[in-house]
Amino acid sequence: MQKASLDELRGQIAAGQYAVDSRALAGDILAKFELIRRVSRGLVGEAEEDAGGEAGLITASRRRRGARPASPQSRNPRSERLP
Repeated sequence: MQKASLDELRGQIAAGQYAVDSRALAGDILAKFELIRRVSRGLVGEAEEDAGGEAGLITASRRRRGARPASPQSRNPRSERLP
């Protein structure tokens, strides 16, 4: 893709000579999302390998489950907790 200066682009747009190809733009965006997905999977896989064995399985299962609810103690303000 040839690069143009901002002034050149403004002139082309004003003259009606510049139009964005929506299919090409959508294809480019989808390709970038796929690249991000692949890199993310690779990084998660490396992290699990580094954790190794059972620890890797525990972190993977926690990630699938989502956040844990707050403990009963943290739901009560400090002033209402028993000593």
